[in-house]
Parts: sequence; C-alpha cells; structure tokens
Amino acid sequence: MENIFLTFLSTVRVDSAPTPYNNVSGEPTKTTNESAFRYFLQDDSAGGNISKIFIFASNAVRADIKDYRDDDGNTVTHLEYFKKRMAKFMPNIDECITDETIYPYDEDGDCEKNLRSVAEMAERIQNYARGKDVCLHADLTGGMRHINMMMLDVIRLLEYSGVKIGKLLYSNLSTKRVEELNNIYDLFQLISGVEEFVNFGSVEALNKYYAANADQFKKSVALKKLTDAMANFAKSIKLCRYGDFKKAIEKLHDAINDFSAEPQNIHDIFMARLIDKIREKYDLLISTRGELFVGALSTTTCNRHLRFTPSAYRNIWGKTVFYICPTKTLKIWTIW
Repeated sequence: MENIFLTFLSTVRVDSAPTPYNNVSGEPTKTTNESAFRYFLQDDSAGGNISKIFIFASNAVRADIKDYRDDDGNTVTHLEYFKKRMAKFMPNIDECITDETIYPYDEDGDCEKNLRSVAEMAERIQNYARGKDVCLHADLTGGMRHINMMMLDVIRLLEYSGVKIGKLLYSNLSTKRVEELNNIYDLFQLISGVEEFVNFGSVEALNKYYAANADQFKKSVALKKLTDAMANFAKSIKLCRYGDFKKAIEKLHDAINDFSAEPQNIHDIFMARLIDKIREKYDLLISTRGELFVGALSTTTCNRHLRFTPSAYRNIWGKTVFYICPTKTLKIWTIW
C-alpha cells in the first residue's frame, strides 16, 4: 500500500531556534511541518514511507524567504527550503513533491475560490489514487485558522470516493508532541451513523464507527443495549416480518428510554448529545410499542399519502404504519 500525504505548508522562520518534539527522534525540527512527517516516518506500523506529498502552497510559501540566501548565495522559496530540509530524512523527496502535487493556493481569495481549491485538490488526489492501493494521511499543523476546515473537507470528499484515510496528525508546539487526531475526526462517522439510522433505519455507519474505536473506548451496558437494539431493528427492516418488527420496536423503545450516559464514558457522552434526534424521529413508532401493520402496499407513494389494497386498508385503520418508501426514506404514519 502506498502512503500519500496532504498538507498545508507554513512559511519558514529561518531565524527561529530549532524545536525539539518529545515523540520525534533525532535532531530538533527547523520547519513547522516537518515534525509530522518525521513522526510518521519513524512509525514502522504505518509503513514508514511516503510516495507522494500533496501540498496547498500559498502565495507566501511560493515566494522567496526574505533576507535569506543559501550557501551558494541563491534566494530560496519557503517551499524549496522545506524540500531541502526534508531531503535529509526522505531521499525520495523530489519524487514525492512534484508540480502535479503542488496546488497554488491564493490566501487572498474569497469563499468561492476556497471551495474551488477544495474540489481541485481532491481531484488531483483522486486522479493519482485511481487504480492504486493508497492510504491518505494528513498533516493538519500549518496554515491559517480556516485551513483545517478546508483540509477536512478534502479528506471527507476523498473518503466518500473510496480513498482509505490513515493518520491525521497535528504538531502541538505547546506540548512539544505530535498528536494523532483520528478519534476526533471519527466523530463525523458517528454523526453520519445516527443520521443514517434516523433517515433510513440502517446501522452500517454506526458499526464502522464503533469498530474503529473499539480498542480505545469500551461501550457501557446501556450503550451496548441501545446499539444492539438499533442493529436488531435495522435487521428486522430487511426481513420485513411483522412479528420481528414488533419485537424489534419493543426492544428499541426500552433501550432508548433506559439509556443514561455514564459520565466517564466518552461514547456515552456523545450518544447522549444525539439520542434526542432518534427519540424525535421514532417517537410515534416506539410510543405504540409496535402496534403497527405493514400491509400489501402498492408501489406508489406521494408525499404523505399511501395507497393500499382494500383488505390491507381495513387491517391498518387506526394503527401506526411503518414504510420504507422508494427513496429509501423512513416514513411513519398513523392511518385514520
């Protein structure tokens, strides 16, 4: 598997003292971004190699360093300084950073131009990754305050398109440590998972989130009961059996009502912030504790109106109806 990187390069301060990082071996760092790359390179479990570095290079980074010349008396851009510095740790730096991997970012551009930058950088990485087995890592250290949002937008676009996401790194100058931010990024997956369950009755995204974090955080008893009930409910949707539906809804009703977050469990804390949305969406369904009937629905549905065969309609009068419409959206009504 190839390891590729995304970064926003910071300008270089050649007059600043080198900075040692507690979890980066060797000599102190001389540029803002190098600590994250060196941290990654020393990690054998991550592969220990980088094949491409995709860079947001601002106008300032592509300009010459003020009042600085190299040993030969030549002016040097901030980007060139970074490449020469990293060549000490990455002999293949010229193959890693090419014209195709350098995106000329205009820091004076408006919001629309920033969005275009996100799309164009994602396209460059997609084109490179197509047909290859790659893992994208990111250095989120450099750039202006809004740059992290742009970087995360690129990462989310690429993840959605099928690119594997690896380590997300940030060099914390205050603690002198390079930090891995994947557990923070994974919150996107949790939110997407709850939204998926609310709208479609599916738990695929939630399962991915909890599987990815299983080694770090253990589910509480209440949370396990809730996620098991949600998974059972999702399974019953696929089976489409009345008896299974009713039992699944009863379990979901009990799990939602019984859920109480353990204050020391981070999984519980986040679910506590999201469970009201589940209660709101499923209130009509779970409040009846499964008093529903899924009849012989016709294939047509329009807005809030369903059509039934006459025999099905007689059976569902006054009951709650659960239906997955052709757009795969969860619909819940009471028929009167």
